[in-house]
Amino acid sequence: MNTPLTGLLAALTLIFALPALASAQDTSHTGGWDNQDYAIAGDWQIETRADGRYLVLSEDFRTRRGPDLKIFFSALPADQVTGNNAAGGYFLAELVRNRNGQEYRLPDDLDLSDYNSVIIHCERFSKLWGAGHLISTAS
Repeated sequence: MNTPLTGLLAALTLIFALPALASAQDTSHTGGWDNQDYAIAGDWQIETRADGRYLVLSEDFRTRRGPDLKIFFSALPADQVTGNNAAGGYFLAELVRNRNGQEYRLPDDLDLSDYNSVIIHCERFSKLWGAGHLISTAS
């Protein structure tokens, strides 16, 4: 039987479930920095959320400062990335800061299956900071 109380309970259930739905995320890729010219601490992951996908650098992320640090995705495996070829992939964003957690929204049309590594690179001096293998955690 559908009573006003039943409707109220259903509405309350939905209201209390919304925060959980909004924070729900799926981690499709995760990793560390396997190829480093400068020390990089912390991990990264690709999270899929209700509003899109994000590259998330962990709260313990830390690296040396650089003049022109940028994040790229490359078709090359991380162990084949060098300062000379790091900028040849997909430019995602400038690195906001050299420490602490941060996230970067990925374009909806970016197909991660086209890439094998995530890179931090000093574009001004063609210097690789570090690269990590972009391995899918999906089964």
